[in-house]
Amino acid sequence: MNHYQIQSEEFFRECKMTRGDALDQKSENIRDMSYFDKHDFRDIKDKRLKKLHRIRKPKGHTPREFNTIIRIINHVKKISDFRKIAISTINSNLLTFIFT
Repeated sequence: MNHYQIQSEEFFRECKMTRGDALDQKSENIRDMSYFDKHDFRDIKDKRLKKLHRIRKPKGHTPREFNTIIRIINHVKKISDFRKIAISTINSNLLTFIFT
């Protein structure tokens, strides 16, 4: 869905309503809330982005094992001496373990 005509209501009120029409220099403030309402089609839910942000569930491991691995990764990230060397090795080994 193309929402560029109105975007969010806040953006529409603060920006779009204050601008004129690019095709007609004489027209000013041609956009009002009736324009917004006419172009506001929030009747379709698009869940594609939500699906992209889901964390992959571990295959063959319990949620408890997965949470333990995440805690280990977070703990290692806090240790500054090992951060640069260890994190890439540990993350790659643990992620290989999780998803195999």
